[in-house]
Amino acid sequence: MTEMLAAHLALAFLVKILLRDLDLFYLLVGTSLSGLDAILPIVGLSDEDYHCGSIFHSIWPPVMGAVILLLLGPIASISFLTGGIVHLLGDSTDVRGRPWLYPLSRKRFGVAIFPHNFRDYVSNPVCLAIEICSVIFLVWYALVFGIDLTSWLWIGLLIPLFIVFAVHRWRTERLGC
Repeated sequence: MTEMLAAHLALAFLVKILLRDLDLFYLLVGTSLSGLDAILPIVGLSDEDYHCGSIFHSIWPPVMGAVILLLLGPIASISFLTGGIVHLLGDSTDVRGRPWLYPLSRKRFGVAIFPHNFRDYVSNPVCLAIEICSVIFLVWYALVFGIDLTSWLWIGLLIPLFIVFAVHRWRTERLGC
């Protein structure tokens, strides 16, 4: 589920519907922050396998972030932690799983439902349907419940980052790098 930006966001919004007291902004930040390691291979700071196989895709960043956010209050902390766990759960549905306990263990946890390869993902009709339904759900949520300005700004930051990531992955997989 590495490629599922809309689905990751939709999961955060779904959690917000189910757990109304959570703060949407911190939930979104928690959901998406571990995915920022995808930028590292693009700028040459790591190899392609680094994304989703590093400490960024373990339980530790959500836990450490939640501890720090306790300074802002329990809602911010719990929202961030919940978002991080939602991201890990979603990512753990691709064929690679995730090293939840990295660096203590490199063992990957998950269920192999979705492809990890970007081209396989975007060409899979089921994955494409999930993304389309996720976008529709996000629009519905925004129209029905509204979205606060900080959450809109965070989403606005994520979209160009995802586009850069998607173009990079498409090129490297097409060239066989």
